[in-house]
Amino acid sequence: MKNFTFETQGANTYLVYEISENENIDTLSLGMITHNKISGILPVVYTQIDNNKYLKYNISSKIPVKQFFSSVVNKKRLLGVLYSIAEGILAAEEYMIEPSSLIFDLEYIYADVSTCEAYMICLPILDKGTKAVDIGTFYKNIVFSIQFDQTENCDYVAKLISYLNSNSVFSLVDFKQILFDLMNDNIQRKNVMPIQPAENEQKQVVRAQTTGVNSHVQDLRKTEPVVNQSNNNFAVPKTSTPKVNVPENKPNKANKPINVGFEIPGMDNGAAAFQKKEPEKGKVKVEKPKKEGKSLFSFFTKKSKKSDDANAVENNLRIPTQEQGYVQPTFNVQNQPNTQKSISVPPVSQQESKLNFGETTVLSGLKLDETIVLGGESLIVRPYIIRIKNNEKIYIDKPVFRIGKERSFVDYYIPDNPAVSRSHANIITRDNNYFVVDTNSKNHTYVDGVMIQSNIEIKIEHGTKLMFANEEFEFRLY
Repeated sequence: MKNFTFETQGANTYLVYEISENENIDTLSLGMITHNKISGILPVVYTQIDNNKYLKYNISSKIPVKQFFSSVVNKKRLLGVLYSIAEGILAAEEYMIEPSSLIFDLEYIYADVSTCEAYMICLPILDKGTKAVDIGTFYKNIVFSIQFDQTENCDYVAKLISYLNSNSVFSLVDFKQILFDLMNDNIQRKNVMPIQPAENEQKQVVRAQTTGVNSHVQDLRKTEPVVNQSNNNFAVPKTSTPKVNVPENKPNKANKPINVGFEIPGMDNGAAAFQKKEPEKGKVKVEKPKKEGKSLFSFFTKKSKKSDDANAVENNLRIPTQEQGYVQPTFNVQNQPNTQKSISVPPVSQQESKLNFGETTVLSGLKLDETIVLGGESLIVRPYIIRIKNNEKIYIDKPVFRIGKERSFVDYYIPDNPAVSRSHANIITRDNNYFVVDTNSKNHTYVDGVMIQSNIEIKIEHGTKLMFANEEFEFRLY
């Protein structure tokens, strides 16, 4: 692959190619890409300084497709990129640009992370040694090399693979149509499926207006025709206005409690649900202790209290045939001063009461996510960045940690700062070393106050000050 360099001019980032002396320029293709805005093709600027000639491609706010496909790829990303590439190739042919002038390398095909559109690079150099590219094989390599999102319906992947493997002669026009149909499959479903619920909702509204409380009373007053069936000896009587009998709250003359129970099959009217039953064999019937004739003050003696407690413990059984509901006896521990089973709790001091026993306290006040070796040296560190604006802590938990404001793509989402690009920068972890890379952002990335060049890894250490556009961070290891 030919060598490219990066250049930053103001808010724009350019991919620069220097034309050597032994290379001949395809003037027709160069004129087409410099004077026309071709769909799927990166815009280019041709400059010449003395004898040096340059081609500069604007890649601001775009990242290579290889990086765009480095993680799990969903349907929108894959179909958007494949369709854009097909559209760019076909559009280039309309402008009489040969496919051999296009670079079929995912490292030099750039994607917009927001729209999932891809843009190819046209290199207008006459090179007789350039081989023709098999576009069908190129698409196969993309589909077979990415990791699909398993949370989605992956039927579209089977359709792509089936078409790429079934046809001996690849047709880019047909493949583009298939991509278009798959991309608009969800849109058609969203437009078609809600039609039926919308009609149902309208019917429900009309019915709700006609079947209100007043209309319901009117329907009850209407007489319905009698339906006679020849095979069945019954008729549906006419419906009349129902009479609602409200029971009056009359006092019970006998002043007896009403026994409410469950209706048992085989019993008359369920009235004897709670009648007395003879105790079954094998079950213990507990009788209430009979009161002995004692004086009025004998009930308050210690002997009487102990005997009552003992009876309460013995009666701690619930008999299904018992006439009354079982009431669990309560024990008043405070009224038993000489109880041996009571546990005395030592008083808690104010200092101990402030401790939160739901958390684990680590020596030296360090956090639980770190492993510390006695002696002060850390064995395992966990890198993170601190957002100076609100002291938010963001852990770097991936080999390539992406930062920006495109929520569907980045790992840390910054929604409240319009100066931050959709894919602004990456923090890379490699061999216990840490680097920051600006991903062609418009407002650039700064390390310790110095602006860094896009697509170049800059090593960072504990305490390094980072600034994405005008958003300040600090990188820390512990």
